[in-house]
Amino acid sequence: MRSNLWRRQDWGGLVVAIGFAGAAACGTDEPVVSVSGTNGGAGAEAAATNSATAGAAGSSGSEAGAAHGGAAGGSEGGSSTGGATTTATTSSSTGSASPGVVDVTLSFESIRLSGANRAVDFRFVPGHDDELLVLGHAGFLYHYRLEGRNATLLASAEIPNTLQAKGCGALSFALDPEFSENHYVYIGRCVDLVTTTLSRYSLEDFADLGATEVEILKATLSRDRDEWHRFGSMGFESDGETLWVLLGDMFYPQYAQDTTKKNGKLLRIVPSREPDEGGYTVARGNAFEPGGEADPDIYAYGIRSPWRGARDKYGRFWIGDVGDVTREEVNLATEPGQNFGWQDHEGPCEENCEGIRDPVLHYGRSEGKAVWVGELYENVGSDRYHGWFTDNLFYGDFYGEWIRAVEVNEHGSVLDNRVVGTLGEVTQWRVGPDGYMYALTLPSYLYRALPKVVYAEP
Repeated sequence: MRSNLWRRQDWGGLVVAIGFAGAAACGTDEPVVSVSGTNGGAGAEAAATNSATAGAAGSSGSEAGAAHGGAAGGSEGGSSTGGATTTATTSSSTGSASPGVVDVTLSFESIRLSGANRAVDFRFVPGHDDELLVLGHAGFLYHYRLEGRNATLLASAEIPNTLQAKGCGALSFALDPEFSENHYVYIGRCVDLVTTTLSRYSLEDFADLGATEVEILKATLSRDRDEWHRFGSMGFESDGETLWVLLGDMFYPQYAQDTTKKNGKLLRIVPSREPDEGGYTVARGNAFEPGGEADPDIYAYGIRSPWRGARDKYGRFWIGDVGDVTREEVNLATEPGQNFGWQDHEGPCEENCEGIRDPVLHYGRSEGKAVWVGELYENVGSDRYHGWFTDNLFYGDFYGEWIRAVEVNEHGSVLDNRVVGTLGEVTQWRVGPDGYMYALTLPSYLYRALPKVVYAEP
Protein backbone atom coordinates (compact mmCIF):
# COMPACT_ATOMS: atom_id res chain seq x y z
CA MET A 1 0.00 0.00 0.00
CA ARG A 2 1.38 3.39 -0.98
CA SER A 3 1.19 6.63 0.95
CA ASN A 4 1.94 10.11 -0.40
CA LEU A 5 1.54 11.72 3.01
CA TRP A 6 5.28 11.68 3.61
CA ARG A 7 5.89 14.11 0.76
CA ARG A 8 3.77 16.74 2.44
CA GLN A 9 5.25 15.80 5.84
CA ASP A 10 1.86 14.79 7.16
CA TRP A 11 3.25 12.64 9.96
CA GLY A 12 1.33 11.52 12.95
CA GLY A 13 2.76 8.59 14.86
CA LEU A 14 5.09 5.64 14.80
CA VAL A 15 4.25 2.16 15.98
CA VAL A 16 6.38 -0.95 15.72
CA ALA A 17 4.96 -4.40 16.33
CA ILE A 18 6.63 -7.70 17.13
CA GLY A 19 4.64 -10.88 17.49
CA PHE A 20 4.50 -13.66 19.93
CA ALA A 21 1.57 -15.36 21.62
CA GLY A 22 0.98 -17.93 24.30
CA ALA A 23 -0.08 -18.46 27.88
CA ALA A 24 1.47 -18.98 31.28
CA ALA A 25 -0.37 -19.39 34.54
CA CYS A 26 0.32 -16.83 37.24
CA GLY A 27 0.94 -17.92 40.80
CA THR A 28 1.20 -16.11 44.08
CA ASP A 29 4.90 -15.27 44.28
CA GLU A 30 5.28 -11.78 45.70
CA PRO A 31 7.48 -9.22 43.95
CA VAL A 32 10.18 -7.77 46.16
CA VAL A 33 11.00 -4.07 46.15
CA SER A 34 14.61 -3.39 47.03
CA VAL A 35 16.81 -0.33 47.30
CA SER A 36 18.95 0.09 44.21
CA GLY A 37 22.67 0.21 44.76
CA THR A 38 26.03 -1.48 44.28
CA ASN A 39 26.69 -4.36 46.63
CA GLY A 40 29.26 -3.63 49.25
CA GLY A 41 27.77 -0.22 50.00
CA ALA A 42 24.82 0.88 52.08
CA GLY A 43 21.42 -0.49 51.19
CA ALA A 44 18.37 -1.98 52.78
CA GLU A 45 15.34 -3.74 51.52
CA ALA A 46 12.34 -1.47 51.37
CA ALA A 47 9.57 -2.33 53.79
CA ALA A 48 6.34 -3.55 52.29
CA THR A 49 3.46 -1.44 53.50
CA ASN A 50 0.51 -2.30 51.33
CA SER A 51 -0.75 -4.98 49.03
CA ALA A 52 -2.89 -5.09 45.93
CA THR A 53 -4.29 -7.94 43.91
CA ALA A 54 -3.97 -8.19 40.16
CA GLY A 55 -6.11 -10.69 38.31
CA ALA A 56 -4.37 -12.72 35.65
CA ALA A 57 -6.71 -13.48 32.80
CA GLY A 58 -5.69 -15.98 30.16
CA SER A 59 -3.75 -15.37 26.97
CA SER A 60 -4.03 -17.51 23.89
CA GLY A 61 -1.83 -18.45 20.98
CA SER A 62 1.65 -19.95 20.68
CA GLU A 63 5.22 -18.86 21.38
CA ALA A 64 3.94 -16.07 23.64
CA GLY A 65 6.52 -14.04 25.50
CA ALA A 66 9.02 -16.84 25.15
CA ALA A 67 10.28 -14.87 22.19
CA HIS A 68 12.02 -12.70 24.72
CA GLY A 69 12.44 -14.99 27.69
CA GLY A 70 13.95 -18.08 26.11
CA ALA A 71 13.08 -20.87 28.52
CA ALA A 72 9.91 -19.14 29.55
CA GLY A 73 7.86 -22.17 30.41
CA GLY A 74 4.09 -21.84 30.38
CA SER A 75 1.73 -23.52 27.97
CA GLU A 76 1.42 -23.19 24.25
CA GLY A 77 -1.77 -22.89 22.33
CA GLY A 78 -3.94 -22.79 25.42
CA SER A 79 -5.21 -20.40 28.03
CA SER A 80 -4.93 -20.06 31.76
CA THR A 81 -6.51 -18.03 34.47
CA GLY A 82 -5.43 -17.29 37.98
CA GLY A 83 -4.77 -14.59 40.53
CA ALA A 84 -1.54 -13.02 41.70
CA THR A 85 -1.25 -11.18 45.00
CA THR A 86 1.46 -8.55 44.97
CA THR A 87 3.05 -6.57 47.78
CA ALA A 88 4.64 -3.17 47.19
CA THR A 89 6.19 -0.20 48.92
CA THR A 90 4.11 2.96 48.87
CA SER A 91 4.41 6.43 50.25
CA SER A 92 1.37 8.06 48.60
CA SER A 93 3.80 10.26 46.71
CA THR A 94 1.42 12.10 44.43
CA GLY A 95 3.30 15.38 44.00
CA SER A 96 0.94 18.01 42.59
CA ALA A 97 -2.17 15.81 42.57
CA SER A 98 -5.50 17.54 42.03
CA PRO A 99 -7.27 18.61 45.25
CA GLY A 100 -9.81 16.10 46.50
CA VAL A 101 -8.38 13.16 44.52
CA VAL A 102 -7.48 10.26 46.79
CA ASP A 103 -6.68 7.59 44.20
CA VAL A 104 -6.25 7.11 40.45
CA THR A 105 -6.05 3.79 38.66
CA LEU A 106 -6.35 2.90 34.98
CA SER A 107 -8.93 1.43 32.66
CA PHE A 108 -8.33 0.85 28.96
CA GLU A 109 -10.25 1.53 25.78
CA SER A 110 -9.23 -0.52 22.77
CA ILE A 111 -8.41 0.61 19.24
CA ARG A 112 -8.16 -2.17 16.66
CA LEU A 113 -5.18 -1.78 14.30
CA SER A 114 -6.75 -3.57 11.34
CA GLY A 115 -4.21 -4.87 8.86
CA ALA A 116 -1.32 -5.10 11.31
CA ASN A 117 0.11 -8.48 12.22
CA ARG A 118 1.75 -9.18 15.60
CA ALA A 119 2.43 -5.63 16.74
CA VAL A 120 5.40 -5.02 19.04
CA ASP A 121 6.46 -1.35 19.22
CA PHE A 122 4.97 2.03 18.42
CA ARG A 123 5.70 5.75 18.34
CA PHE A 124 3.66 8.82 17.55
CA VAL A 125 5.02 10.91 14.69
CA PRO A 126 6.39 14.24 15.91
CA GLY A 127 4.00 17.14 15.41
CA HIS A 128 0.91 15.00 14.80
CA ASP A 129 -1.20 13.77 17.67
CA ASP A 130 -3.39 11.54 15.52
CA GLU A 131 -0.93 9.39 13.53
CA LEU A 132 1.44 6.61 14.38
CA LEU A 133 3.66 3.96 12.85
CA VAL A 134 3.43 0.32 13.89
CA LEU A 135 6.08 -2.35 13.32
CA GLY A 136 5.12 -5.97 12.67
CA HIS A 137 7.23 -8.88 13.86
CA ALA A 138 7.46 -10.37 10.37
CA GLY A 139 9.02 -7.18 9.02
CA PHE A 140 6.26 -4.74 8.11
CA LEU A 141 5.82 -1.08 8.98
CA TYR A 142 2.27 0.30 9.15
CA HIS A 143 1.04 3.89 9.12
CA TYR A 144 -2.24 4.70 10.91
CA ARG A 145 -4.40 7.72 11.61
CA LEU A 146 -6.36 7.70 14.88
CA GLU A 147 -9.89 9.09 15.11
CA GLY A 148 -11.33 8.51 18.54
CA ARG A 149 -11.50 4.74 18.98
CA ASN A 150 -10.88 4.04 15.29
CA ALA A 151 -7.60 3.62 13.42
CA THR A 152 -7.37 3.95 9.65
CA LEU A 153 -4.53 2.18 7.86
CA LEU A 154 -2.94 4.68 5.47
CA ALA A 155 0.04 2.69 4.24
CA SER A 156 2.22 -0.35 4.85
CA ALA A 157 5.64 -1.41 3.66
CA GLU A 158 7.74 -4.54 3.92
CA ILE A 159 11.20 -4.58 5.48
CA PRO A 160 13.12 -7.04 3.26
CA ASN A 161 15.43 -9.75 4.60
CA THR A 162 13.69 -10.10 7.94
CA LEU A 163 13.78 -13.50 9.60
CA GLN A 164 10.74 -14.19 11.77
CA ALA A 165 11.50 -17.09 14.08
CA LYS A 166 10.48 -17.07 17.74
CA GLY A 167 12.53 -14.20 19.23
CA CYS A 168 13.85 -13.13 15.85
CA GLY A 169 12.11 -10.71 13.52
CA ALA A 170 11.62 -6.96 13.41
CA LEU A 171 11.82 -6.09 17.09
CA SER A 172 11.97 -2.35 17.77
CA PHE A 173 12.68 1.03 16.24
CA ALA A 174 13.43 4.70 16.85
CA LEU A 175 12.75 7.93 15.00
CA ASP A 176 15.52 10.34 14.13
CA PRO A 177 15.48 13.57 16.19
CA GLU A 178 15.15 15.45 12.87
CA PHE A 179 12.52 13.07 11.56
CA SER A 180 10.25 15.82 10.28
CA GLU A 181 13.04 16.88 7.90
CA ASN A 182 14.95 13.69 7.04
CA HIS A 183 12.25 11.02 7.65
CA TYR A 184 14.85 8.60 9.07
CA VAL A 185 13.72 5.58 11.07
CA TYR A 186 16.06 3.06 12.75
CA ILE A 187 14.89 -0.55 12.97
CA GLY A 188 16.42 -3.56 14.75
CA ARG A 189 15.76 -6.94 13.16
CA CYS A 190 17.13 -10.45 12.60
CA VAL A 191 18.50 -11.04 9.12
CA ASP A 192 19.27 -14.70 9.82
CA LEU A 193 20.02 -16.86 12.85
CA VAL A 194 23.54 -15.49 13.23
CA THR A 195 23.03 -11.87 12.14
CA THR A 196 21.07 -9.11 13.86
CA THR A 197 21.21 -5.59 12.45
CA LEU A 198 20.22 -2.07 13.36
CA SER A 199 19.58 -0.25 10.07
CA ARG A 200 18.47 3.21 9.04
CA TYR A 201 15.65 3.66 6.53
CA SER A 202 14.09 6.66 4.86
CA LEU A 203 10.34 7.18 4.83
CA GLU A 204 10.46 10.00 2.30
CA ASP A 205 8.44 7.63 0.13
CA PHE A 206 6.77 4.97 2.21
CA ALA A 207 6.58 2.47 -0.64
CA ASP A 208 10.36 2.60 -1.16
CA LEU A 209 11.22 1.85 2.47
CA GLY A 210 13.08 -1.41 1.80
CA ALA A 211 15.31 0.08 -0.89
CA THR A 212 16.65 2.78 1.44
CA GLU A 213 18.36 0.54 4.01
CA VAL A 214 21.72 1.70 5.37
CA GLU A 215 23.36 -0.58 7.95
CA ILE A 216 24.36 1.16 11.19
CA LEU A 217 25.30 -1.66 13.58
CA LYS A 218 25.53 -5.42 13.11
CA ALA A 219 25.82 -8.13 15.78
CA THR A 220 26.94 -11.53 14.54
CA LEU A 221 27.55 -14.99 15.97
CA SER A 222 30.08 -17.57 14.80
CA ARG A 223 27.25 -20.11 14.80
CA ASP A 224 23.60 -19.96 15.72
CA ARG A 225 22.54 -21.01 19.20
CA ASP A 226 18.85 -20.05 19.26
CA GLU A 227 16.51 -17.32 18.04
CA TRP A 228 16.35 -15.33 21.29
CA HIS A 229 17.68 -12.23 23.04
CA ARG A 230 18.36 -9.86 20.15
CA PHE A 231 17.96 -6.06 19.90
CA GLY A 232 15.45 -4.61 22.34
CA SER A 233 14.28 -1.04 22.91
CA MET A 234 16.21 1.90 21.50
CA GLY A 235 15.92 5.67 21.37
CA PHE A 236 17.76 8.94 20.97
CA GLU A 237 19.07 10.99 23.85
CA SER A 238 18.38 14.66 24.43
CA ASP A 239 21.61 15.72 22.69
CA GLY A 240 19.92 14.86 19.38
CA GLU A 241 22.70 12.57 18.16
CA THR A 242 23.34 9.71 20.59
CA LEU A 243 21.36 6.50 20.08
CA TRP A 244 21.04 4.04 22.95
CA VAL A 245 20.06 0.45 22.25
CA LEU A 246 19.59 -2.69 24.34
CA LEU A 247 21.12 -5.93 23.02
CA GLY A 248 20.49 -9.31 24.61
CA ASP A 249 23.10 -12.01 25.07
CA MET A 250 21.93 -13.73 21.85
CA PHE A 251 21.75 -16.96 23.88
CA TYR A 252 25.46 -16.85 24.69
CA PRO A 253 25.08 -16.00 28.40
CA GLN A 254 28.82 -15.97 29.04
CA TYR A 255 29.16 -12.93 26.77
CA ALA A 256 27.11 -10.73 29.13
CA GLN A 257 30.13 -10.39 31.46
CA ASP A 258 32.65 -10.14 28.61
CA THR A 259 33.32 -6.45 28.01
CA THR A 260 34.98 -7.20 24.67
CA LYS A 261 31.58 -8.34 23.33
CA LYS A 262 28.45 -6.31 22.61
CA ASN A 263 26.11 -9.14 23.68
CA GLY A 264 24.17 -8.58 26.90
CA LYS A 265 24.82 -4.85 27.01
CA LEU A 266 23.32 -1.37 26.97
CA LEU A 267 25.07 0.32 24.05
CA ARG A 268 25.37 4.00 23.10
CA ILE A 269 26.52 5.09 19.63
CA VAL A 270 26.30 8.09 17.29
CA PRO A 271 24.81 6.72 14.06
CA SER A 272 25.68 8.19 10.69
CA ARG A 273 22.98 10.45 9.32
CA GLU A 274 24.67 11.13 6.00
CA PRO A 275 22.70 9.94 2.94
CA ASP A 276 23.91 6.53 1.72
CA GLU A 277 26.53 6.38 4.49
CA GLY A 278 26.22 3.80 7.24
CA GLY A 279 28.11 2.96 10.39
CA TYR A 280 28.53 5.05 13.54
CA THR A 281 31.03 6.82 15.74
CA VAL A 282 31.71 6.24 19.43
CA ALA A 283 29.48 8.18 21.81
CA ARG A 284 30.91 10.25 24.63
CA GLY A 285 30.34 9.13 28.20
CA ASN A 286 30.43 5.34 27.88
CA ALA A 287 32.11 2.97 30.31
CA PHE A 288 35.31 2.40 28.34
CA GLU A 289 37.55 4.66 26.29
CA PRO A 290 38.37 3.86 22.65
CA GLY A 291 41.68 2.10 22.05
CA GLY A 292 41.48 -0.27 25.00
CA GLU A 293 40.58 -3.93 25.14
CA ALA A 294 36.97 -3.31 26.20
CA ASP A 295 34.31 -2.30 23.69
CA PRO A 296 33.89 1.52 23.81
CA ASP A 297 30.20 1.28 22.84
CA ILE A 298 29.28 -0.31 26.20
CA TYR A 299 27.48 1.79 28.81
CA ALA A 300 26.28 -1.04 31.10
CA TYR A 301 26.55 -4.83 31.04
CA GLY A 302 25.48 -8.08 32.69
CA ILE A 303 22.08 -8.19 30.96
CA ARG A 304 20.23 -11.24 29.62
CA SER A 305 17.15 -10.43 27.54
CA PRO A 306 16.30 -6.71 27.72
CA TRP A 307 13.46 -6.60 25.22
CA ARG A 308 11.86 -3.47 26.68
CA GLY A 309 13.42 -0.49 28.41
CA ALA A 310 13.36 3.30 28.50
CA ARG A 311 15.51 6.36 29.13
CA ASP A 312 13.90 8.97 31.38
CA LYS A 313 14.27 12.76 31.45
CA TYR A 314 16.90 12.47 34.18
CA GLY A 315 19.19 10.47 31.88
CA ARG A 316 18.61 7.17 33.69
CA PHE A 317 18.08 3.92 31.78
CA TRP A 318 15.32 1.57 32.93
CA ILE A 319 15.91 -1.99 31.74
CA GLY A 320 13.37 -4.79 31.92
CA ASP A 321 15.46 -7.98 31.89
CA VAL A 322 13.57 -11.23 31.26
CA GLY A 323 14.71 -13.96 33.65
CA ASP A 324 15.90 -17.47 33.03
CA VAL A 325 14.76 -19.65 35.92
CA THR A 326 14.01 -17.64 39.05
CA ARG A 327 13.51 -13.84 38.77
CA GLU A 328 12.33 -11.10 36.44
CA GLU A 329 14.26 -7.85 36.89
CA VAL A 330 13.79 -4.11 36.47
CA ASN A 331 17.26 -2.54 36.49
CA LEU A 332 18.16 1.14 36.68
CA ALA A 333 21.41 2.29 35.07
CA THR A 334 22.45 5.65 36.50
CA GLU A 335 26.10 5.88 35.45
CA PRO A 336 28.47 4.18 33.00
CA GLY A 337 30.09 0.87 33.84
CA GLN A 338 27.40 -0.64 36.03
CA ASN A 339 27.19 -4.45 36.04
CA PHE A 340 23.77 -6.06 36.57
CA GLY A 341 25.18 -9.52 37.19
CA TRP A 342 23.98 -11.89 34.47
CA GLN A 343 25.03 -14.69 33.92
CA ASP A 344 26.55 -15.01 37.38
CA HIS A 345 23.43 -13.76 39.17
CA GLU A 346 19.67 -13.70 38.56
CA GLY A 347 17.75 -11.34 40.81
CA PRO A 348 19.56 -9.85 43.84
CA CYS A 349 23.14 -10.97 44.28
CA GLU A 350 23.69 -13.35 47.20
CA GLU A 351 27.45 -14.07 47.10
CA ASN A 352 30.55 -12.74 45.36
CA CYS A 353 28.72 -9.45 44.95
CA GLU A 354 31.45 -6.85 44.73
CA GLY A 355 30.67 -4.43 41.91
CA ILE A 356 27.25 -5.97 41.15
CA ARG A 357 24.27 -3.63 40.98
CA ASP A 358 21.06 -5.25 42.22
CA PRO A 359 17.76 -4.72 40.42
CA VAL A 360 15.52 -1.93 41.64
CA LEU A 361 12.56 -4.31 41.37
CA HIS A 362 12.29 -8.05 40.89
CA TYR A 363 9.67 -10.76 41.10
CA GLY A 364 9.40 -14.53 40.79
CA ARG A 365 8.58 -16.26 37.55
CA SER A 366 5.27 -17.56 38.88
CA GLU A 367 4.14 -13.90 38.76
CA GLY A 368 5.12 -13.50 35.12
CA LYS A 369 7.70 -14.59 32.58
CA ALA A 370 8.40 -11.59 30.33
CA VAL A 371 8.84 -8.25 32.13
CA TRP A 372 8.43 -5.07 30.12
CA VAL A 373 9.27 -1.46 31.01
CA GLY A 374 7.40 1.52 29.57
CA GLU A 375 8.05 5.25 29.61
CA LEU A 376 8.17 7.70 32.49
CA TYR A 377 5.00 9.78 32.65
CA GLU A 378 5.67 13.50 32.42
CA ASN A 379 3.20 16.36 32.71
CA VAL A 380 3.76 18.25 29.47
CA GLY A 381 0.80 20.54 29.93
CA SER A 382 -1.98 18.05 29.18
CA ASP A 383 -1.96 15.78 32.23
CA ARG A 384 -4.88 13.34 32.00
CA TYR A 385 -4.31 11.76 35.40
CA HIS A 386 -4.81 14.62 37.90
CA GLY A 387 -1.10 14.84 38.72
CA TRP A 388 -1.18 11.38 40.23
CA PHE A 389 1.41 9.72 37.97
CA THR A 390 3.92 12.52 37.36
CA ASP A 391 7.44 11.04 37.28
CA ASN A 392 6.09 7.51 37.65
CA LEU A 393 7.46 4.78 35.41
CA PHE A 394 5.13 2.01 34.28
CA TYR A 395 6.03 -1.64 33.99
CA GLY A 396 4.30 -4.98 33.73
CA ASP A 397 4.57 -8.50 32.42
CA PHE A 398 3.39 -9.93 29.11
CA TYR A 399 1.98 -12.99 30.90
CA GLY A 400 1.16 -11.52 34.32
CA GLU A 401 -1.36 -8.99 32.95
CA TRP A 402 -0.80 -6.52 35.79
CA ILE A 403 0.35 -2.92 35.29
CA ARG A 404 2.36 -1.16 37.99
CA ALA A 405 3.46 2.43 38.55
CA VAL A 406 6.77 2.94 40.32
CA GLU A 407 8.47 6.08 41.62
CA VAL A 408 12.07 6.26 42.81
CA ASN A 409 14.11 9.06 44.38
CA GLU A 410 17.39 10.45 43.07
CA HIS A 411 19.27 7.59 44.76
CA GLY A 412 17.18 4.91 43.07
CA SER A 413 15.27 3.98 46.23
CA VAL A 414 11.67 2.98 45.62
CA LEU A 415 9.11 5.43 47.00
CA ASP A 416 5.96 3.98 45.47
CA ASN A 417 5.14 0.75 43.61
CA ARG A 418 1.53 -0.30 43.16
CA VAL A 419 -0.81 -2.08 40.80
CA VAL A 420 -2.81 0.46 38.78
CA GLY A 421 -4.47 -1.71 36.13
CA THR A 422 -4.62 -5.02 34.30
CA LEU A 423 -3.74 -5.70 30.68
CA GLY A 424 -2.02 -8.67 29.08
CA GLU A 425 0.17 -9.32 26.03
CA VAL A 426 1.64 -5.82 26.19
CA THR A 427 4.57 -5.30 23.82
CA GLN A 428 5.10 -1.54 24.28
CA TRP A 429 3.94 1.30 26.55
CA ARG A 430 4.40 4.96 25.61
CA VAL A 431 3.14 8.42 26.48
CA GLY A 432 1.18 10.09 23.67
CA PRO A 433 1.41 13.74 22.66
CA ASP A 434 -2.18 14.19 23.88
CA GLY A 435 -1.17 13.42 27.48
CA TYR A 436 -2.64 9.90 27.55
CA MET A 437 -0.60 6.75 28.00
CA TYR A 438 -0.94 4.05 25.36
CA ALA A 439 -0.23 0.31 25.38
CA LEU A 440 0.33 -1.86 22.33
CA THR A 441 -0.50 -5.55 22.45
CA LEU A 442 0.61 -8.47 20.33
CA PRO A 443 -2.84 -9.09 18.80
CA SER A 444 -2.48 -5.60 17.24
CA TYR A 445 -4.65 -3.51 19.52
CA LEU A 446 -3.70 -0.09 20.79
CA TYR A 447 -5.11 0.70 24.23
CA ARG A 448 -5.62 4.21 25.56
CA ALA A 449 -5.16 4.35 29.35
CA LEU A 450 -8.04 6.26 30.94
CA PRO A 451 -8.08 7.50 34.56
CA LYS A 452 -10.37 5.92 37.13
CA VAL A 453 -10.56 8.62 39.78
CA VAL A 454 -11.60 8.27 43.42
CA TYR A 455 -12.51 11.54 45.13
CA ALA A 456 -12.57 12.25 48.83
CA GLU A 457 -16.00 12.19 50.43
CA PRO A 458 -17.36 15.71 51.10
